[in-house]
Amino acid sequence: MKQPQDDKVVVIDGWVVQQDAEGRYCLNDLHRAAGGSEQTKVWRWKSLGETAELITELKHGYPCFEPLTSKKGRYGGTYAVKELVYAYAMWMVVTVVSPAEYHLKAVKVLLRTPESYGCLGSADGALSGC
Repeated sequence: MKQPQDDKVVVIDGWVVQQDAEGRYCLNDLHRAAGGSEQTKVWRWKSLGETAELITELKHGYPCFEPLTSKKGRYGGTYAVKELVYAYAMWMVVTVVSPAEYHLKAVKVLLRTPESYGCLGSADGALSGC
């Protein structure tokens, strides 16, 4: 796979993790990078009560920004802020026995990337107001 030129592009094991206009990361790309297991499909994680609680917590106080969004179609997918990317990666580690190596790679790559923009982006990685 050809390496992207843009320094904001995230690549994990040769898989490009797309970002939307607000800087959210495509969970579907992360799923493919982790091996694409049926057990760790994005919809399974999204249906968990814990995921809903995380999203509610992130939305609290930041009504102008959606931390998780899904887009339909050929170029669609589920896009999430970094906090939810970490939560999804941790869930995959618990759900499947062997992706700890992937989890560590994902965390290291995301720690190297510039903070998301839009309503996100404080130096400490916390959500900032809109």
